[in-house]
Amino acid sequence: MLDYIFLFIFFLSGFLIAHTYLFFPFLMKLLSKSPQEFTCPVPRLKVAILMAAYNEEQVIRKKMDSTLNTNYPMELLEIWVGSDCSTDKTDEILTEYSNQYSNVHFTRFHQRTGKPQIINHLQEKVQADILILTDADTIFNKDTIPELVRPFANPEIGGVQASFIFIITHSENKDVAHQEMTYNKIEIGIKKGESRLGSIIGAEGACYAIRKSLYVPTPNNFIVDDFFIFMNVLAKGFMTVVNEKALAIREISGDSKVEFKRKIRIGSGNFQNFFYFKKFWLPFSITSWVYWSHKVLRWFTPFFLALFLLANIYLIKLNFFFVLTMSLQILIYASILLDYILGKLHLNFKILRFIKHFLFMNLALLLGFIKFVNGISRSSWDTKN
Repeated sequence: MLDYIFLFIFFLSGFLIAHTYLFFPFLMKLLSKSPQEFTCPVPRLKVAILMAAYNEEQVIRKKMDSTLNTNYPMELLEIWVGSDCSTDKTDEILTEYSNQYSNVHFTRFHQRTGKPQIINHLQEKVQADILILTDADTIFNKDTIPELVRPFANPEIGGVQASFIFIITHSENKDVAHQEMTYNKIEIGIKKGESRLGSIIGAEGACYAIRKSLYVPTPNNFIVDDFFIFMNVLAKGFMTVVNEKALAIREISGDSKVEFKRKIRIGSGNFQNFFYFKKFWLPFSITSWVYWSHKVLRWFTPFFLALFLLANIYLIKLNFFFVLTMSLQILIYASILLDYILGKLHLNFKILRFIKHFLFMNLALLLGFIKFVNGISRSSWDTKN
């Protein structure tokens, strides 16, 4: 009887890992083979750009210029920026723009508040049809804003995800940046498939748009606000889509320590959202199925990996198949040490780097879960914390 229980655990956990990382992305790739086009005229809607900034003096001027240099009618556009107690020249630069442009509004927060609560505060001041939420280091082109607005001509669409051109910032660790860039490209590819179903699960927070009427304020201490905001669009019965022509440039960092801390932080926020959106727990709709396939199973993969390993240890006595699977798991986990040794010899193998990236991503999710269980006291982000 015990053998059958461990066989069930082994094959179920293996299938769930394969589904979220292989089968589901492959299916979404098939769905997105032909581009989804929005050919309707751009509706004349009032648009507000909302952005939180913290010590962004290196990029904020470029971001503001790219936002103002748009093909969207300037009389229908407002820009609202909140500085999260910046200590560099961010406030000085934003003050220049607010003095020069009547549609640029700048608010300084005098204590660390966090992006979610800054966006909550800014949106209360806005009288607009569409909110575009974006990061300071995401650069627009002239058509980013109109292409984000275009799909809203369809009254059933409540949220629109931008598409991205990824570039690597100057970094000592290009390998980490390349892994992150590959991961983000895969994510956008999945979202393009989900767009065909009208159910993009969570926005890429660098740039997305929603109807103002659908905005739900992010709760205090919630971390992953972009996921929360976009999922509430689906919860209210509206569709979410990607417009591939709404292109923006997004920079990828190669700082492995910063990226790992960011993933832990996002991991803890993912579990906040999981226990909030109980409405989607039963996978009996397209949206719920996509939600579980893309996100929930991935969030719980660290536990599936542990179950897969433990079941394999017990089953190794049965036959040679489980000896092989156990050997393969040992090789996969040992590849971290091998990659470290080869790195010291200046020998890099992509496959080892991507295995390491996968394992560390799941370690970050596990640590994020522990952080969630212990309680999250604030939503502000600092690479030193």
